[in-house]
Amino acid sequence: MKLLALFIIVFSAFSTTLKAQEDAQTKTLFGQKEIFKNSGFMLSSNYAITSFADAHASLLSLRGGVILNKKLTLGAFYNFSLNNIQPKIETDPIIYLDYQAGGALLEYTIYSDRLIHFTFPLFIGVGQIEMDNDLGDSALGEESFLLIEPSAMVEINLHKHVRFNIGTGYRFTGPIEYRNFNQSNISGLSGYVGLKFGIF
Repeated sequence: MKLLALFIIVFSAFSTTLKAQEDAQTKTLFGQKEIFKNSGFMLSSNYAITSFADAHASLLSLRGGVILNKKLTLGAFYNFSLNNIQPKIETDPIIYLDYQAGGALLEYTIYSDRLIHFTFPLFIGVGQIEMDNDLGDSALGEESFLLIEPSAMVEINLHKHVRFNIGTGYRFTGPIEYRNFNQSNISGLSGYVGLKFGIF
């Protein structure tokens, strides 16, 4: 009888501990478990809509980094234009603008264990614009500049390894003097939507 009572007590304690562990796990849309508790890594791909000198631009944003304590991500990013950008201020109608940027990524995420939470990426790096045409005329040149882009995004935990995010950022650039373009023509808002994969 004493053995049975001891078994019931041990089983109850074990069940309570297991339930507490389950409650503390990251909440996801499909109810998966965590793998690592304090560190991990991520790869992210985002589609962005922005503008340069009032001309529509579609960008692809690639990001990757190491996640520390489920909050701080340290890594790198690379953004580049997907379409031929044709600003109205350009005097030559047969050429178009190409854009790319790369550098360091700092991202801070709050309440990442919750199904819906917020994350704040910060891009710090170098951007580059150049006018191009189908002939590949190298005489058109290019211009590089410093880039800082703070962003704010809403994230949803779809799965233990997948997160959906949507948000916006503002691109601040250093001084630019390239053809008819200046700093105000290249700085501007960007809207992002994408997926993040990793060990969170």
